[in-house]
Amino acid sequence: MQLLPNDHYPIDIAPKLLAQIAKMPIWGNHVPTEDQLQAWKAFLKVEERIAKARRFCVYCINYKYTENKREIAL
Repeated sequence: MQLLPNDHYPIDIAPKLLAQIAKMPIWGNHVPTEDQLQAWKAFLKVEERIAKARRFCVYCINYKYTENKREIAL
């Protein structure tokens, strides 16, 4: 299965601005502290519980694979 980009809602950032952002230097020490790591691990546990609670199954009712296109009907 392949997820396609969402072209319906562009972020509307000018390419010139994106190029400037890409050239910006990264300053400072970005190694997380032990406290930050513990907070991150706690956050990930919460996110995992939420994801498991929202888990669901999607039934495939039809599929059509061609040379150029793959379609799945859910």
